[in-house]
Amino acid sequence: MENMLSQNSQLVTMFMDFEKTLTEERDHKEKIRTASQKLEQKSQQLKIYLQQMHQQKEKENMKMADTACEVISTFKDDIAEINDTLAGYKEPYTITYIWHGTMTKVSFITCLVHYIKHSKLLSLQELWKLFGITDTGRNLFLNIEEYLMGLLHLSSELSRFAVNCVTMEDYSRPTTILSFINEIESGFSVLNLKNDQLRKRFDGLKYDVKKLEQVTYDLKIRGMLDSKK
Repeated sequence: MENMLSQNSQLVTMFMDFEKTLTEERDHKEKIRTASQKLEQKSQQLKIYLQQMHQQKEKENMKMADTACEVISTFKDDIAEINDTLAGYKEPYTITYIWHGTMTKVSFITCLVHYIKHSKLLSLQELWKLFGITDTGRNLFLNIEEYLMGLLHLSSELSRFAVNCVTMEDYSRPTTILSFINEIESGFSVLNLKNDQLRKRFDGLKYDVKKLEQVTYDLKIRGMLDSKK
């Protein structure tokens, strides 16, 4: 009888320890999620702000990009804050889903603003440096697949932008964008994509290229590519 009581007591103690550990993990994860939400909200607001690019001329878009850069410069601190909350969490790679979508968005937005300002691609290595992501944090915060997904979002946004440029009487921009997206498509063609989401988005990139080719063709046959407007 005493043996039975002793075993029951040990079992209860074991499950009480389980409950304590699970509660601590939940509380810790909630702190991590709260830190991640700060970056998510900021990046979402910036994404909405950047939609103005579709109704503005180049001069206004450059001013908009300068303002966006001020916000982007704060992303480094937000990512560092998330990293700080991970201290003591035994397996941080198991919870990257918390900020995975946010980092893809951050990568896309930063590359978009860089393109608006410089008409060229921002590399993954440059993003790591900009965000203060160390060698050990690269797969944790911004890995290759997240960067590639961001590039596909970028191509889609620029495809839409090119069409709207025609409405704004900027007839040369679609050709420049087509050349840029063609380079991205060529890069993706080298990859043997195993990620289903990336493969589906890559199919969308092919559609974007065809749409842009049609836009530039229409401009060419109408003689608008030589327009000074």
